[in-house]
Amino acid sequence: DRGNVFFYFKMNKKSEVNIKIFDESGRNVRNLVSDIFEPGEYRVLWTGKSSSGRFKSAGNYFLLLEADGKRIFKKFVLIKEKNFHL
Repeated sequence: DRGNVFFYFKMNKKSEVNIKIFDESGRNVRNLVSDIFEPGEYRVLWTGKSSSGRFKSAGNYFLLLEADGKRIFKKFVLIKEKNFHL
């Protein structure tokens, strides 16, 4: 699917989790998650859309995961594939 990105994480104890996406200039593109999670493994989908529903362009982005008093930043690249026939 166009621009879909999956993020995987594991919770060792019940905690509030916030996940946000930022562009290279530090602008908040989308708040993906703000909820309480039980211990376990999770998968979160970002469809490549901003909070306003527009598809974001290919490029570098950052994920911020806040949980259990910790903040984790991860850089990732959004790649857009074009349909083509050989």
